[in-house]
Amino acid sequence: MPGGVSTPAGEQFTFTKDNWWVPQPVLFGVDDKAAGQPKGADIQNAAVASCILDQLQPDPKPCKTPTPRPTIKGQVAAGASVDMNAHTVGDEYATMIASSDVFSADLPSATLPEGLRGQLLSITDGDSEAAGQIRLVLGSYRQTVTISGGTGTDTFKMKFGDQKTAALAFGASAATVQGALEGLSNLGTGMVTVTKSGNAYTIELRGKLYVSNGTQFSATDLTGAESTTNPRIFSHAHAAVVVDESEGNTNVAEGSGSVATNNDTIRVRLSSDPGGNVDVTLGDHAAGLLQYFQGGVLNNVVHFNSTGSGAGYHRWDQFIAVEVRAVDDGVVRGFHKADLVATAAAYNDYVSSVSIADDNWVGARVVESNGGTSVIEFKDSDFGLTQSQAHTDGLPFQDYYSRCRRRPTQARRSASPPRPSRRARPRRAASSRSPSRSRYAWAAAARALPTPRSRPWSR
Repeated sequence: MPGGVSTPAGEQFTFTKDNWWVPQPVLFGVDDKAAGQPKGADIQNAAVASCILDQLQPDPKPCKTPTPRPTIKGQVAAGASVDMNAHTVGDEYATMIASSDVFSADLPSATLPEGLRGQLLSITDGDSEAAGQIRLVLGSYRQTVTISGGTGTDTFKMKFGDQKTAALAFGASAATVQGALEGLSNLGTGMVTVTKSGNAYTIELRGKLYVSNGTQFSATDLTGAESTTNPRIFSHAHAAVVVDESEGNTNVAEGSGSVATNNDTIRVRLSSDPGGNVDVTLGDHAAGLLQYFQGGVLNNVVHFNSTGSGAGYHRWDQFIAVEVRAVDDGVVRGFHKADLVATAAAYNDYVSSVSIADDNWVGARVVESNGGTSVIEFKDSDFGLTQSQAHTDGLPFQDYYSRCRRRPTQARRSASPPRPSRRARPRRAASSRSPSRSRYAWAAAARALPTPRSRPWSR
């Protein structure tokens, strides 16, 4: 108001994980030094979210750690506007694929369940007519599920969220898989497209559907020798080392390598043709806790090339079995962990965690089927279903685990192994302890909501 001499002071609120949902009161006042006050007026105010500033530093004051993530910047490799129904307003959207892996750190995960959903995307340059447009990101919409190792008699089911298809034959066509997915109650006709390359199915959601950490595609109820690729993010332009861990994780024990239950097996390949010779090196970040054997011989390097020709070389798209063993170092560590690391020049690394049982520590080692124990409470004739029929149809009312004693002469003083849980555990997607052996890869893609007459983002 004219004549005011007071200086307004901003109010600062600090929100944390423990109070972010709690409303905070803000008091507004009127300058009592103003020459006059109207009968009606609007109060102008603004709220700005920022990091916590380090007040001990000179201006401009930096953020205290951890600092906010920087703005994601990149180029568009492909984009298109989609109108699901020309007679309906408001169902239009656009798809965009980045030319690099700029989205890889922000895809759906346990710590970021919906990825970039709800964020804002701005077109900056490359298309003078579209520059400056701001779009709301609906989320990731494309996923790849790879199924390998099966035969003509094996089957699998494709799952999305809590729904899954009927049994599909190994090697089923893209059209067959798409038709089965469209029959799910949480998808529907026209809401999904499927393409196939080799054993890999690329599945794209349509409309405003999106993939999240808890609702995504996976292959389940595998029969025979089928398996699917390990959870891994593959960008549009960057290749990666692919590792398939048996039972969804890697679990080994110190002791004799000739005892099969002490060891575990992984399978290694590349995600794209190297165009030459490439070596994949397996290690544990120089911790000296793991060893890798090929054909029973200590060898932590797997050789790949485009054709598989040459002594010791394998074709890049073929899985190679590698046995993982724990190093019996004589140090009392208890049950501990080590990193499983696979690296190759010009390829993204693969890193996961390995569980190691110590033969110098009294205890019981438990290896759960498929990396976890998950059962449903059930008894014969519940809801009119016989136990025999439930078993035939694959109802998971039973599970199993194997127990490997450490230091047998002292095992009587160790605790009893844990009993299998009788709680139905919800599936945790992209987890190494998932009840199924499904593995899948996120695509570095984002979906955004445009205005009805937006131009395709194709430049």
